[in-house]
Amino acid sequence: MSQARASRRGFTLIELLVVIAIIAVLVALLLPAVQSAREAARRSQCKNNLKQFGLALHNYHDSMKALPKASYSVNPPLSGPRAPNPIVAPTANSYGSSGFSVHVMLLPYMDEKGLWKQWNMDQLYTNNTVGSPTNLTLNNTVRVDGFLCPTDGRFPSAQVGNNNYCVSTGPQTTWVASAASNIGAFHLNYTTHLSDFRDGTANTIGMGERVVGDNSAATFSYGETNVLALVGITASSIKPTVAEAEAYGLACTASYATHRSAVGREWAGPSPEHTMFNTMVPPNWKYPNCVATNSGANDGIFGARSQHTGGVHHLMMDGAVRMISNSVNFTTYQNLGTRAGKETVAGF
Repeated sequence: MSQARASRRGFTLIELLVVIAIIAVLVALLLPAVQSAREAARRSQCKNNLKQFGLALHNYHDSMKALPKASYSVNPPLSGPRAPNPIVAPTANSYGSSGFSVHVMLLPYMDEKGLWKQWNMDQLYTNNTVGSPTNLTLNNTVRVDGFLCPTDGRFPSAQVGNNNYCVSTGPQTTWVASAASNIGAFHLNYTTHLSDFRDGTANTIGMGERVVGDNSAATFSYGETNVLALVGITASSIKPTVAEAEAYGLACTASYATHRSAVGREWAGPSPEHTMFNTMVPPNWKYPNCVATNSGANDGIFGARSQHTGGVHHLMMDGAVRMISNSVNFTTYQNLGTRAGKETVAGF
């Protein structure tokens, strides 16, 4: 009798396998929920990062009586002790990819005064190649967590000064200094003021997300910039039609001979690849970002992109953060990029 009872105390092999199978099913059911909760937390942090940019922009405007330009250079000279005057006469030399990004100008307003004090305002930055050794070192070695989306991967390099958040130049090809192209929240050659937002700050995109590149010339992803030499957007470089944008996108897709994999590498570099984007096409566009020439002109389509499911976070100029869907109406999204176009933006 006692021997029979003892033999029934252990699990049989079949019982053990059933228990293991049940545990495996429970884990399989639990993992997606855990991953979903983690992504929800990351999305919340990303949204908060953009909110901090919104507060910084408004504080900058209160202090300087204007928003920062999309690119600052030391020509014309910056006035004041570490306080560049944002209201300068627009000239051909008042911007450039060798200047400073909006991110640099906002450092004192984003709890980064220590980093701001180290920045050399008397020397150029110049795209991580030449310029002020101090500025290059700061960008390469200082990681600003508020500039990084936790859902996106890090730029695969020892350089940690990366960036996921870009200012909007509106539905135009970005690297154009003319007054006619000054239609978005930010521009290379002109400052803007909150009073300029005739469409309403709640209806104008100020910033959006950008995914970083893979730092590899051997592989290409749609978050990187394809170089389509000497081919521009036909008919219109401001608010192109769906057909024009599609034709440009198809041409870019057909040519992967060269591409720039350094997208998002720098928070200090004022260029469409690092700190600017345009609203010519909807978020996470099915075609790659594309520049029309490899000469450094940086004219092209640089859309908002993210690793979030379904859309991209955008900062509106009233300080609100909106997740704009990938399926947003083409024209509506372009209209959201202008600050005084008097267009209809309902239903986004």
